Amino acid sequence: MLLLTNTVQTYAWGRLDGLAPIVGSEPTGGPEAELWVGTHPAAPSVVVDDPEGRTLAEVIASDPSRWLGPGLADAGHTALPFLLKVLAIGTPLSLQAHPSAEQAATGFVREEEAGIDIGARNRTYRDPNPKPEALVALSDTWALCGFRDPADAAALVQILGVPALDPLVSILRGGGGRSLHDALAWLLHLQGADVDSVVASAADAASSVSGDTPDDPMTWVVRLAGAHPDDPTVLAPLLMQVVRLVPGQAVHLPASWGRRLPRSFYERDPLELAPDLLNKVLVHDGRAGRIVEVEAYRGADDPASHAYRGMTPRTATMFGPPGRLYVYFTYGMHWCANVVGAEPGVAGAVLLRAIEPMHGIEAMRRSRPRARREVDLTNGPAKLCQALGIDGGHDGADLADRRDVVALLDDETDPPTDPCIGARIGISVAVDRPWRFCVGGSRHVSRPLPADCDPRSRRSV
Repeated sequence: MLLLTNTVQTYAWGRLDGLAPIVGSEPTGGPEAELWVGTHPAAPSVVVDDPEGRTLAEVIASDPSRWLGPGLADAGHTALPFLLKVLAIGTPLSLQAHPSAEQAATGFVREEEAGIDIGARNRTYRDPNPKPEALVALSDTWALCGFRDPADAAALVQILGVPALDPLVSILRGGGGRSLHDALAWLLHLQGADVDSVVASAADAASSVSGDTPDDPMTWVVRLAGAHPDDPTVLAPLLMQVVRLVPGQAVHLPASWGRRLPRSFYERDPLELAPDLLNKVLVHDGRAGRIVEVEAYRGADDPASHAYRGMTPRTATMFGPPGRLYVYFTYGMHWCANVVGAEPGVAGAVLLRAIEPMHGIEAMRRSRPRARREVDLTNGPAKLCQALGIDGGHDGADLADRRDVVALLDDETDPPTDPCIGARIGISVAVDRPWRFCVGGSRHVSRPLPADCDPRSRRSV
């Protein structure tokens, strides 16, 4: 074990002397925002009593196998693949979007070639690395995590009764997969007097309807407007979920794999939900895959359904609320995962049969060491659960809640307009119902393929 000295970042939003009690330093009377522990080149930790006075980055680089383990070392890592920060929050921080590995690498090269200084205010990518984050609360913490359902956001904005925000309401009610994206873009593109007018009017209106409690989004509009009167994103609490984290609770922010789908997405017949799940991204434990095959199951009118004979302790999750994960044990050895659909109290679910691996493939290989090819990692319902580390402990996981460890994300890849459709497999009753849906041409679909799924004539994901 190495004893380290670490840098305290004094950003303006930090709490006054916020970290001094933690690190045992003398109070400075100024803001102390973040304690950095790691190998980040801007402020690497320093190893105490190292004969050469080396940083942690230098020590790890001298022997990666010893300090990182052979897995990371063999993959070419010579520094910690993460940065630990301890935050002391004094005032509201910022809205952040987390780039994927591809976005970060491309953006970094683009800005390097453009000659934008690494410390410039208009510099977006200061290194080529993705930025997934996990926030663990040490004290009561309030955060904005994930977007609201567009209809709910529109209703909140309309409550303000500010005419200047009518275009925002129209965008949110316009439908389509990009309504929230377009709404935030509209706010960010406000300029000059429009910003001042919108912020001031919204803050006044919010103060008249606010319950002055931290779980009320109107309260945060008022507070943010007081701290940032020239920033139109003070309206973000009306577009995003206000989340309270008590000590020990956490949220995970993946590296731009998409946005969580609202609960309303799941509140429909499984036959309607199933094809729309194709090309969505299933995420757990840093591993992600694109859904390429599903099967729909109803309740009392579906003899092949676990819920055909009514609710039991095993099938209770199938009866809602929608947007939950129903995980069951089969053949005495495998777990299978389903997305719960239909109205609350009505049984319905969609079995996730296959995904195309996207991220965390090496971790999937470790979970499925017998899979010789990448295509064999997740081309079956039990295989994908094993590869992603999903088991019975995840039964009831809330896919619509940013605080849950399992996520179903929309990365704006549309479902196929002409999915392969065929009869469900692995069942002995209702075998003629064409309730199996696949992405045509995907080599990750399980066998046997549906009769109309000719990989030579359909696109691949």
